Amino acid sequence: MGEKMLLNIGFGNFVSNEKIVAILSADSSPVKRLTRTAKENNNLIDATCGRKTQSVLVMDSDHVILSALSPDVIFSKYQQAE
Repeated sequence: MGEKMLLNIGFGNFVSNEKIVAILSADSSPVKRLTRTAKENNNLIDATCGRKTQSVLVMDSDHVILSALSPDVIFSKYQQAE
């Protein structure tokens, strides 16, 4: 991977592109279970600003971040950051 950059995940929220393990769609049951488990373990970060969750980012620190941007949009920003 290239240099360390911050990736805009919507509404003025940024994450380090080097720390992202997975960008997932929020619709599937396994992702919903992952989100629920992260919330129970206090590892959930909600960056949706009250909007519908469209994507879930899994970080290398075991944190799970919710975003209102679609996975396609986040992935295209991720590719541009490399």
